[in-house]
Amino acid sequence: MSKFITYILESKNLNKFYIGYTEDIDKRLIKHNSGGSRWTRKGVPWKVIYAKEFEAKGEAIKYEHFLKNLKNKVFLKQIIAGWASSRPQGS
Repeated sequence: MSKFITYILESKNLNKFYIGYTEDIDKRLIKHNSGGSRWTRKGVPWKVIYAKEFEAKGEAIKYEHFLKNLKNKVFLKQIIAGWASSRPQGS
């Protein structure tokens, strides 16, 4: 069964985040970094700084919209920091 992933990318060049969802995070990152997505073309290179898996596509989309609509960027950065600190070193 497919998993759906809501993710956050970071561009150090633009000092910006990009939020999206996908079924294949590796393929999606390659597309973003090869200029295959017009919204992220100028920010290359992008790095995955957050990812959360869902069983259903609708759940991933709903969480994507939740993250995109956050008005408090400090809270968004706390979500990212919590995810990063919970990952094994080297991941």
